[in-house]
Amino acid sequence: MYLSKSDFKIARTCGTKLYYRKLHYPSTQNDDPYLEFLADGGYMVEAIAKLLFPEGREITIAPGQEGFAATMEALNRKEATLFEATLLHDQMLARVDILEKRGNSFRLIEVKAKSFDSQEDLPSPFRGKKGRISKKWRPYLEDVAFQKYILSCLFPGARVTTCLCLVDKSKTSNVETTFENFHISPRSLDLEGGPFQKPRVSFTGDVAALRKQPFVQICDVTSEVEELLPIIREAAATFTGTLVGKTPIRITPKLGVVCKKCEYRVEGFEQNGFRECWGKLANASPHLLDLYRVDLLAKEVIGNLIEEEKCSLIDISPSDFKGISGERQAIQLESTRANKEFINPELSRILDLCKYPLHFVDFEASRTAVPYHLGMRPYEQVAFQWSCHTIPAPGQNLIHREWINVDEAYPNFEFARSLKEVIAREGTVFVWSSFEKSALTDVRDQLVRYEIKDQPLFDWLGFMVGDSSPIIDLYRLALEYYFHPNLGGSLSIKDVLPAVWFQNASLRLHPWFSEYFIEKDGRILGPYETLERLPFGELGAEEEGEAVHEGMGAVRTYQEMMYGLRRSDPSFRKAMRQLLLNYCKLDTAAMVMIWMHWSGDGSNHVGD
Repeated sequence: MYLSKSDFKIARTCGTKLYYRKLHYPSTQNDDPYLEFLADGGYMVEAIAKLLFPEGREITIAPGQEGFAATMEALNRKEATLFEATLLHDQMLARVDILEKRGNSFRLIEVKAKSFDSQEDLPSPFRGKKGRISKKWRPYLEDVAFQKYILSCLFPGARVTTCLCLVDKSKTSNVETTFENFHISPRSLDLEGGPFQKPRVSFTGDVAALRKQPFVQICDVTSEVEELLPIIREAAATFTGTLVGKTPIRITPKLGVVCKKCEYRVEGFEQNGFRECWGKLANASPHLLDLYRVDLLAKEVIGNLIEEEKCSLIDISPSDFKGISGERQAIQLESTRANKEFINPELSRILDLCKYPLHFVDFEASRTAVPYHLGMRPYEQVAFQWSCHTIPAPGQNLIHREWINVDEAYPNFEFARSLKEVIAREGTVFVWSSFEKSALTDVRDQLVRYEIKDQPLFDWLGFMVGDSSPIIDLYRLALEYYFHPNLGGSLSIKDVLPAVWFQNASLRLHPWFSEYFIEKDGRILGPYETLERLPFGELGAEEEGEAVHEGMGAVRTYQEMMYGLRRSDPSFRKAMRQLLLNYCKLDTAAMVMIWMHWSGDGSNHVGD
């Protein structure tokens, strides 16, 4: 077995995970839409970086002995520039994004979609004020160091310069570096043999023009890599030592708070890494790791509970939060022990003071490494959709309005203008999280940067995000005043809505929400379960679009609609548009349901 750089990266977070990875245990990252989205962006950035090297040659043979042999044959030349070169030494394996050889000197370049600002991150983005290596950059630097270690073993005495090729947020896109010029093909299996699937990216623009103004920058990280190498050598020796036989050796786990987000905590499978690590302690329900912000508990508290084999949430004492803010945790503990929903009476009073009309608003937006439009900066936000449910006055019917971009033009200002027509300066605006407010702040800043003369819109955006903002964050109210035993440590609206939906029978019977009241196989579905697939119509009855269930899915659907291979097909675009509208509409309807449950308006708080 080889220790690939992907193996090394995950093992650095937890040595035990290397065992589960090599034995292909079920993982939440195997089909994670967020990771998939980031990976697609990364491969587009990688495509740009490789286009900067016209002499580059790709090693197309799969990694392993054959890929290594092809790489070494190519490196026999005095000069070479290779893409996806395979390095192999003593069970360590790495594929190098870009490897340059000039005589006895090498330049090793790792391409990442991570961004920095060359104008602001001075003198170095990779080190803090005291000169120490930055914590946020360390995993990326260790990745490069692992590759450098193998290369130096293969070519002792060679001079190796190590670099990161990164996205520079201070640059702007030109005609050739916008999203529409990059086409992502259907995925094929990752050549490293892992479960992740790698897309192929093709560039259809003018390569010469792209090379004149790329928004990626190659940064020398040789000093940082040299500093990390002793640690990398020691860690690599430990990890390769577990891969000497037919079956990997399992490194003894260190149980603690870090296990909360373990990707091998997947129920419903015989192989469950979390359960193998925790043994019978994994059976506690609710588990102590389900505590909201369990990381705020002192390490000795967690350690003592594990040592005493008390890993249930109810084994935690309120006194364990001494000296830290534990109000949310105290609410969770009390409600869990009583197995009862908690609604602070103050919550109803706060909602009663809100001025009508009541607007429930949700945005969908995207930040991509490769900008959608000319003149944009990498990772600059594009707001492409909003949904708004409005209750004009007490006793009046619910009104739903929505907007979605379907044009190729930059959408942010039309997005804001259309929302301004609906909300104006009246009433209260409910959102779930701080995202909507920050998105409006971005649009206001963009008006200035793009020199758009629209004073009424500028003033309205200032009102929406200013000191007298009408925006109220329902997430914050849930954090301070609400808990349901089914929530565990989550405050996602995707979890709060089902808790409310099944707690309150009158919501399911309310005419406003009848489209979400569906029974299937003898059980009532949660509202997000009712988001069905839609046929693509003329594309054929067998072809269906996945329902959009979360924000990253919305971003990917928007990209497919606007820039995908089928973007010229009217039936496809119509189906994608409807998927997006259905999802965003439910997000704002969810806020209305939660508001009604909390305020008692039109509901009886009947539990089933």
